[in-house]
Amino acid sequence: MRSRARDTRGPLCHVNSSGARCYGARDGISFPYAQALADDRHGGLWIGSTTGLSHWKAGTSTSYLPEKLAHADGSTGVEALALAADGLLLVGIGQSGVGMGIQTITGGEWKPFTMPGENSSILRVAAILDDRDGGVWISTQDAGIYHVHAGRTDRFRQIDGLSSDTVTGLFEDREGNIWAVTPRGIDHFRDIAVGTVSRREGLVADSVASVLSERSGELRVANGNDLVSLLAGRLSFTDRESGLPGNSVTSQLEGHAGRLWLGIDTAMEVLQNGHFRSVRRADGGATGMVTGLAEDTEQNIWALVIQRRQQLLRIRDFQIVQSIPLPDPAQGGALTADRDKGVWLRHVSGSFTRYRGGDVKTWQAPAGSGTLRNLITGVDGSVWAAATKGLIRLKDGKSAKLDHRNGLPCDGIFALIFDVSGSLWLYAECGLVEISSTELERWWAHPEATLAVRTLDILDGAQPGATPFAPAATRSPDGRLWFTNDNVLQFVDPQKMRLNSIPPPIRIEQIVADGARYCRGRRCTCRR
Repeated sequence: MRSRARDTRGPLCHVNSSGARCYGARDGISFPYAQALADDRHGGLWIGSTTGLSHWKAGTSTSYLPEKLAHADGSTGVEALALAADGLLLVGIGQSGVGMGIQTITGGEWKPFTMPGENSSILRVAAILDDRDGGVWISTQDAGIYHVHAGRTDRFRQIDGLSSDTVTGLFEDREGNIWAVTPRGIDHFRDIAVGTVSRREGLVADSVASVLSERSGELRVANGNDLVSLLAGRLSFTDRESGLPGNSVTSQLEGHAGRLWLGIDTAMEVLQNGHFRSVRRADGGATGMVTGLAEDTEQNIWALVIQRRQQLLRIRDFQIVQSIPLPDPAQGGALTADRDKGVWLRHVSGSFTRYRGGDVKTWQAPAGSGTLRNLITGVDGSVWAAATKGLIRLKDGKSAKLDHRNGLPCDGIFALIFDVSGSLWLYAECGLVEISSTELERWWAHPEATLAVRTLDILDGAQPGATPFAPAATRSPDGRLWFTNDNVLQFVDPQKMRLNSIPPPIRIEQIVADGARYCRGRRCTCRR
């Protein structure tokens, strides 16, 4: 492709081992030079110039010369071409306005390219790239990069970390990474395994106290002074002005009847069919701040609350029927239902207590477990605890601790949850750690075993942290796992997680053997 050529050889040249041959007007190409080129996938080529577009094949061509471009200043025209996955030709024009920006050719007619939430005609396009996942990347001369994918448009500018709002080139490498060229450097985009939902994605504040997925698929997020709902990719908000009976949601639970049990400020509320109902003490007072909730198999609701001192409340038919003082305190996520009857509580001191009717039984965690942060129940009735010094399992009266000696990349764990395949995911200080059910059972049978685990760290998008309320982790019906670090919401989809399996190229520069250094097979010469 030749641009601004001063001879008459033509704008298109074919280069092979025999040499180069250029094609021009005598071959059916009407433009004197070209600045954009695309394969039509049928043996022909699309050629862009300052005045329009031409489709050339086997010596014949058809030109498309939009009137708007013909009357433009002539300094820029069709700067970029790309054939999308569905066969639609995208034409990027370096000028903005009606009929400019990004256009498509359909039945010989120019039409604006549809960009959800954006006006494609206002862009001054520099480059277009259709990626292997069916997305379209659009770089502009002054407005950063637009990424159109899955029915949405994302924008990246200098204020988002891009090195410049002027982006002159785009490239996708063999690993699926996208590279963008700007006057100030080269920017790198890659698909990370752990996604983040923050204020940029629509949350109201950098504060996420708890997250709960309902059976319907609706995700509830305790976000600042709002209860945020995420359903089918859309956010909706409930605050004090729109009916929330308080300022801040703490803990959440969906009961068997589909009711949403919420700690709000220092009280407990139940949301059903859009209406809130308060749960009060016998004297009419509030329950106290709710830091954990669970429902047992007998449909009792259990609440871990703080009112002067910590208490465990049992609630039935919206009435508090039992109040248990806790001289040995527990943290917010340290409450989970037993698979048979009652609930489990894990105390800061390191003991587990099971409350089952009038029966109270206590087990000690392994020595050196540290402080508990979260508690869940497995499908087999095991109780699993995330602690500051490892992962703890209690089953059939036996407890054991899994930590770095068994292959964990770090010991500090904030939250934990099982995925649909039975693998356990740990939201840990060093990232998001996956342990398969097979490896977990191997460790249980052989406590000294070193396990094979998978870790997603900061480079994969993980930003672990702790929250004082529950749930800190939840699983939605589509299989995605959601976590809160008290600031933002994070998620991972174990079923659709794409990891890079292409090994990096390796070049051996030097080998050291018996105290001697060898460079490319020879003893190295010392340089001073």
